[in-house]
Amino acid sequence: MVAGALVLTFATPGFAHRLDEYLQATTISVSRDRVYVQMRFAPGVAVVSTVLDSLDSNANGVISEVEQRAYAERVLHDVSLTIDGERVPLRLVSSSFASVDELRRGLGENTLEFDATLPSGSGNRRLTFTNTHRKRIAAYLVNALVPRDPHIRITSQNRDYAQSSYEMAFVEAAAGSRVVSLDSLVRSALLALGVFVGAIHLVSSHRRARRVAAMSTAITLR
Repeated sequence: MVAGALVLTFATPGFAHRLDEYLQATTISVSRDRVYVQMRFAPGVAVVSTVLDSLDSNANGVISEVEQRAYAERVLHDVSLTIDGERVPLRLVSSSFASVDELRRGLGENTLEFDATLPSGSGNRRLTFTNTHRKRIAAYLVNALVPRDPHIRITSQNRDYAQSSYEMAFVEAAAGSRVVSLDSLVRSALLALGVFVGAIHLVSSHRRARRVAAMSTAITLR
């Protein structure tokens, strides 16, 4: 997945969850021409049997490649991605599944990664992601990663109370232009702060030196 190292997260808990929830944590990244969606699924031990009914459909204790693919298709049916009001199809890129034993013991999680083509455009844009998979037992989390592409800047994120619906507003610069990314702004701010603190330290040092010199002169005169 092409993504920045920083997660844009505001007042959202970590990946801990209650035993009676099916936690589904989604991370979204936007690049110049693609959108990447990673979904992590962690069933609590109180609901894992319900989840395994759709994962290990033949109940043989192994989640086969066919069953993994079928589950990914069910998830794709339950999620949607729109860009500027236009529905954009998601494509499965990769998947990883824990063993049935790990899931039953509450130690495993499953991961699905999707991508989609970002429709051409520039200026102010809006991404909407919805997830209704296993809604009755689900606990949803959604966050965005800071774009590495300097032409893209995230301006706001909004979620409904359950985080089943998520909206991201972002600015995409036209070809040949450039917008300042959030991480660049942070680095610039830290640099400016460092210069400011250094200047204060230098001024304070000069003042202390002058005071010491003045005291030394006064002592000599005595």
